[in-house]
Amino acid sequence: MLETRRLRPDPPDMEARVDRLEADMGDLKAILGRLEPAIGRIADSQQKLAADVQKVASDVQKVALDLARLEGRVSQLPNTVQMLGFVLAVLTITGLLRFFGH
Repeated sequence: MLETRRLRPDPPDMEARVDRLEADMGDLKAILGRLEPAIGRIADSQQKLAADVQKVASDVQKVALDLARLEGRVSQLPNTVQMLGFVLAVLTITGLLRFFGH
């Protein structure tokens, strides 16, 4: 067997330190064991959220198309001056027909 040479002797409290590290590792394993299911739930929630965001994005696109269509239709409606002109023209024609049609 090979003989190992130690350059420095072990500190006197090395055994206690190793025992504390082992106990802490047990605690860490327990904590990680509790975190693992939570991480899985977070991943599932993230996937559902991603699907919901895609649906919302699709809905926003549909609303944008509907809004563009509506803006096109509204732009073709007569404005106030045109409506007043039409009403005045109808009233004038009605008055003339009444005056001359008598």
